[in-house]
Amino acid sequence: MSPAPGAIACAAVSLYSAFGDKQRLFAEAPGRYTRRGLPKGCLVISGDAGTTDPEVIACLRRLRESKLAAFAGKVRADVAAGRLPEDTDAHALARHTKSVLTGLARAELEAVARIAERARG
Repeated sequence: MSPAPGAIACAAVSLYSAFGDKQRLFAEAPGRYTRRGLPKGCLVISGDAGTTDPEVIACLRRLRESKLAAFAGKVRADVAAGRLPEDTDAHALARHTKSVLTGLARAELEAVARIAERARG
């Protein structure tokens, strides 16, 4: 949970309480944290960082795998439509794209943490 509560000035306990508990937060929040049905990134990519809760880890892993499969399906559709070369490996391209987005999400989290740290003085 670390830079988000500091950045929005609330305690993790308060955030968990808003959803009932930690498990419900991670079960419900990704569905609320979307734009046109696609995750915005940080919560889905690294929301389980630092937790040992198997339910939270499994929930976000399933969501990441489902988004990866959906993206690979879009790549396959583009191959079939002739927009991408026939020999494009849809799964490999989807995994590469996920890796790039994961790196961008991590960089954004670090930027938020630095901004929050500066704001605190």
